[in-house]
Amino acid sequence: MLSRARIPSSAVASTLRAFALLAITALGACNPVGVLPGDCSYEPSSCPSLAVAWFCTAAGACTVDGAPAECDQSSCSLAPGQKLTVQLEGSKVTAATPDLILHFTSVTPAPEEVHVLIDGVEIAGEKQLGSEDIQVTWKSSAPSPKTLELSFSKGTEATKVDVSFQNLECEIDDQASCHGGGN
Repeated sequence: MLSRARIPSSAVASTLRAFALLAITALGACNPVGVLPGDCSYEPSSCPSLAVAWFCTAAGACTVDGAPAECDQSSCSLAPGQKLTVQLEGSKVTAATPDLILHFTSVTPAPEEVHVLIDGVEIAGEKQLGSEDIQVTWKSSAPSPKTLELSFSKGTEATKVDVSFQNLECEIDDQASCHGGGN
């Protein structure tokens, strides 16, 4: 007959506490290191957002002056005076994503130096508050835009431009409801 070795109760308690901590952490009940309790700003947004460079992975979906655009997963290369054209059909860009956010990596053009056309209609941009990014809010009678054209006129060097359709009103509401506002 097998006999059990007696484990001291303090060792059992320590082991159980370690397993409980591991289980709580694995279930996501603890905040990541450096994040205060109640801060959910590290959580992914529930608001719609569509990166334009994602559309460019489809063959021929994006061109610069008629030639295939050089894009990676997050941005496309563009030089001053060049026109990036993005075919948006099937992209799920709708009135639910009325804000176009432009982030230029090596130049900071003023809004008046950036030209955005959606379905052939030019739309003025503005600086996004607290950022170097440019925000363009569009309204269209069409349920989904078909074409985006983008150019800028500052500098002489090519830059990477990150272009995304978002819903900033939703983002603001989402952050405000984020267990204390997020940060």
